[in-house]
Amino acid sequence: MFILFNTTISGLYFTFSNTIMPVLKQEEDARIGIRIMNQINNVIQNSLFFLLFFGSPLLAVAMVLMNINSTLFGLGSLLHIIGSFLETIVKMFPGTID
Repeated sequence: MFILFNTTISGLYFTFSNTIMPVLKQEEDARIGIRIMNQINNVIQNSLFFLLFFGSPLLAVAMVLMNINSTLFGLGSLLHIIGSFLETIVKMFPGTID
């Protein structure tokens, strides 16, 4: 389950950074890009996204607790929580873009 959740969120991040952001960067009028980003933020906040976004780090913590002897797995889970979950909360979803 963790692999499925993590892979799906990773695919979403990849698609966003590889496709959506370059298209928005090409827009000459920044107001259009801001409006589109606000619309994306409104649409993406749904039950499926929240299940994947919050479920993935919760599963990482659960798996670390079940595999206490696995240092490598613990490090990978910690990197996922910091590098994916916390990074997104702190930098990508601070509220609407002004």
